[in-house]
Amino acid sequence: MREVGPVRPVLELLDADREQLRAGLETAGRKAIGSLASALEQVIHEIRERASEPGDTYHHSGYHFAVRAMTAGGPGSARQPRSTPTGSFSTPTNKIRSPHGRSCNDGNAELFPDGDPHMTVLGDRRLLTPAPLRSTRVGDLTVTYIPDGHTPLDARKWFPDSTEEFWTDNSDYLTDGSLTASVGGLLIQHRDRAMLIDAGFGQPFGLTEVETEFGALQGGAMLANLNALGVDPNNIDTVAITHLHADHLGLLWQTPPGSSTPPLIDAQVAVSTPDWDRHDLAHDQGTLAAMLEPFTDQVVTVDPGDEIFPGVRALSLPGHTLGHLGYDIVSRGERLIVLGDAMHSDLQITHPDLVCAVDHDRAQAVQTRHRLIRELQQPATLGFGGHFADRQFGTVTDQDGIARWIPVTH
Repeated sequence: MREVGPVRPVLELLDADREQLRAGLETAGRKAIGSLASALEQVIHEIRERASEPGDTYHHSGYHFAVRAMTAGGPGSARQPRSTPTGSFSTPTNKIRSPHGRSCNDGNAELFPDGDPHMTVLGDRRLLTPAPLRSTRVGDLTVTYIPDGHTPLDARKWFPDSTEEFWTDNSDYLTDGSLTASVGGLLIQHRDRAMLIDAGFGQPFGLTEVETEFGALQGGAMLANLNALGVDPNNIDTVAITHLHADHLGLLWQTPPGSSTPPLIDAQVAVSTPDWDRHDLAHDQGTLAAMLEPFTDQVVTVDPGDEIFPGVRALSLPGHTLGHLGYDIVSRGERLIVLGDAMHSDLQITHPDLVCAVDHDRAQAVQTRHRLIRELQQPATLGFGGHFADRQFGTVTDQDGIARWIPVTH
């Protein structure tokens, strides 16, 4: 990653220009200004990304990855998460509408009340952007996506049966041949209780970037994002894991600077019975024993249908792993289905036969996706795709016999 010169003065000028754009909304064409502001936001984001310290690359034998340490102290040195974490543009304060008729928080809703600022003449830029903090309501529950980081996924490698023609038809999903995948967890709050579905990737062994065969996986922002929401990890009483891959376990085993224990040490950890009984299968895909041992005593195995939190039940979605779980969240007649890694992109809504390179049982994973699509088409049902780009919350509609993902935007 190349270094950028004096970044702060440039950012101040760009921020000033952005404020002038906001003031101009009252008199200028809203659609044109919205496109310009979206482009300016992207420029600011890219400059901030380039301001990260350059690092070294080396291999960690246990990972099956090349690991890049993006720290000033060199390989293995720890670094505090950035105040504006990767994958998070702002704490949500304004509101957009969800299909339930309730509000869904998003930082751009008040600025662009008459249109979606993410839509440009080039398409939906959210397809290329990691998801930020975003919140919605499901009945009595508040549900918030907590970003940890993101990863580009080499599209042809991640979906190995896909063709060049397929990606030509869906090129708006790609940046340099890669999909954008978000990495994080889902916070669910009910009265004075809170739970988390998945725990992000974190910064394993003090590293902020891990080079996999599919792309560079970055994490480490989840704890800062929880703090930004005023959520104390000590008050999270349950962590439900969709499966035991490393990008879902970070806060369960990593110890942050200044602490002697992982931040979720007091939570019970719900894991599917088949996945826990055969956690050796996760080892084959890069989950080290050192990532599981710290929370072994916290594990409670669960089966499909078990209620693990008010309104939250385990949902069997096998295929990606032997006992992969989604979660069915129901409150006051409203429903949210957490897809886990049954789907990695909303392309798989329209193309459920698109298989992932690391699916444990590809045929079963395809069957699971077809079943999910039918469930997502039920009334008052919202879906959440944790690895989707900035289109994670959405509904599924049938358009001339073809299932389509309709992201929640307003």
